Amino acid sequence: MMTAANDARRITGVALRLADGSMVALPAPFRHHHLFSMSALLGIDPDSIGHTPGFTTDLGVFVDRAAAMGIVKASGQRMRNESAQHELFSEDLW
Repeated sequence: MMTAANDARRITGVALRLADGSMVALPAPFRHHHLFSMSALLGIDPDSIGHTPGFTTDLGVFVDRAAAMGIVKASGQRMRNESAQHELFSEDLW
């Protein structure tokens, strides 16, 4: 069964999925720390709500760090840190 994450061709931005199901996201080359700053401006505290760090795909879908690494490897998307193995960090891409 194909899912949106499986169909994605590339990682396009950073994201936090909040425990309530909502998402805070920014495009590349922003990093996850920018999401926390933006959240604070919006009156959101991801640490108190609970969150999962991850990325957005070219389809606008949230994927966690491990799934994002799989997408990058499967697509051949260029990485700055070629030694990254299991979980993707924004510093690995941009």
